[in-house]
Amino acid sequence: MPAGGGEHYQTGTIVTSRFSLGPSVHARQSIIRKAARFWMAAALPLAALVIGGLVYDSRLLFVGAVMMFILFPALLFFGWYGTLTRPWAVASLFPHRVVLDVDNELTVEYYPMPGRDSAPPRELVIQSGEVSGCHFIGRNVIVSYGGGRELIIPVTAFAEPQAALAFQRRLEIVQESPRRQGEEF
Repeated sequence: MPAGGGEHYQTGTIVTSRFSLGPSVHARQSIIRKAARFWMAAALPLAALVIGGLVYDSRLLFVGAVMMFILFPALLFFGWYGTLTRPWAVASLFPHRVVLDVDNELTVEYYPMPGRDSAPPRELVIQSGEVSGCHFIGRNVIVSYGGGRELIIPVTAFAEPQAALAFQRRLEIVQESPRRQGEEF
């Protein structure tokens, strides 16, 4: 590691250690994002049923309870299942490491799962132009790429916190570059 701290990470290659994610990480991120977007669609009808049940007819309270305790968990199950069967969520179960090279191209190298006979996925290369977002959510760095796909990297996979910050900053700069070029013309 260079003596200057995090300066090497600004231009050099950033490599994470090997890590794998539990299935709940992708599902939790997806459900949190969708809930932030669509919470009003679920909350307004439920609130209307509760208010209607209190003011007009108590049977509406029963309908609200059915929605809350039967319908919403069923929808949550289908969302959870749909998220966990996506190819990038399945691939994240395998041990892998991420390399951000000097050209800001991401390479994800997958390794065999210990104690299992299943073959790991092929190496994934994400060109810098495919990256549509990179941000921190909780203790993870989330790289959005290729039309809704996500690469989730725990901050603990980086050698030090400066590497995680530099990783995120470099991908943000790559993301902003095409926008700036488009604004000039």
